[in-house]
Amino acid sequence: MPETIKVGTTATPLPKIDFQSFFSLKVSDLASLGDQQYAGIHCADDAFGAEKIGLTEQFKEHAADYARKYAQTEFTKKVIKDATKNLAIPDDAVILDLGSGSGNTVIAALDLFPSSSVIAIDLSEELLRILQDYTRTKPEYSNRLFFMCQDACRDTFRHESIDLVLGAAILHHLIDPSKAIIAALSALKPGGFAIFLEPFENGAAILRLAIKEILRVNKGNSQPLEPAVEQFLKAIDYDYEVRTGTDKSAPIYRQIDDKWLFTRTYFEDCVRAAGASELSIHSINELEDQFTCMIITLLRVGLERERDALPQWALEVLYHFDFAFSRDLRKDLFLEACVLIRK
Repeated sequence: MPETIKVGTTATPLPKIDFQSFFSLKVSDLASLGDQQYAGIHCADDAFGAEKIGLTEQFKEHAADYARKYAQTEFTKKVIKDATKNLAIPDDAVILDLGSGSGNTVIAALDLFPSSSVIAIDLSEELLRILQDYTRTKPEYSNRLFFMCQDACRDTFRHESIDLVLGAAILHHLIDPSKAIIAALSALKPGGFAIFLEPFENGAAILRLAIKEILRVNKGNSQPLEPAVEQFLKAIDYDYEVRTGTDKSAPIYRQIDDKWLFTRTYFEDCVRAAGASELSIHSINELEDQFTCMIITLLRVGLERERDALPQWALEVLYHFDFAFSRDLRKDLFLEACVLIRK
């Protein structure tokens, strides 16, 4: 369930717009296609019943747990606000949100742009239903949302019809994120912006070194890591190793959820191929202690543990990595970054 946040204000609900006019093919409510439990959620007629590659159980049977663990609307709202503060976004913008999940970026967009409308895209009907149930309790969101069950890589939008594209933690789940980027940019009006929030390899590489050092020091230590914490750190190290590089042809990538750690070069190549005019990337992590904060966040999400899961000596290892670099260099050591593309 998305976090409760302070919302923007509109005097009355906005008039309903014709969301279907933004699609280049026939789109129907899932209820009219025979799936009554997802009434109000739509999909392209030719995609109904098709196999959903990469949609694992955490996004289906365990969707509620996933939504609870990854609810961070306030943080996302701050990041999107900072990213758009100097951009010319129309008051009545139509916003395409890719990989909406249970709504971090959707709710941030609705609140930051209170006269906007949002098309929420996700491959999981379960996550979209959680978002749908939540937004129904907010009259200020009335007539402003369209729920679409769709692969983010599919180009189904009328070209040059969207004012702003948002995507938080969606691209790294895809086997070929470039397809989603190109489809998003095709949907954008000339001069429009796409904003993605994604994990990056350069910061992850430093974090892996810190983890390896903790695991090295742990051997024979008089205050060793708890076995569950040790195994978890090893799992993080392996996860980052698997996600490094651009070759995702191995069968494992059709089974695992997180597939990518990005580089600036990857986005530069995508922007060049799509003919976009501008690219900027900046860190969204706390620069003073980003590696410590990331480990604590991972422990919280993965083990439901906090800072005290690590002995003092392990925290000191992380401290040395946090402050081994100048502040200017830390700005380039993206663990997670905001990627801003202008068409």
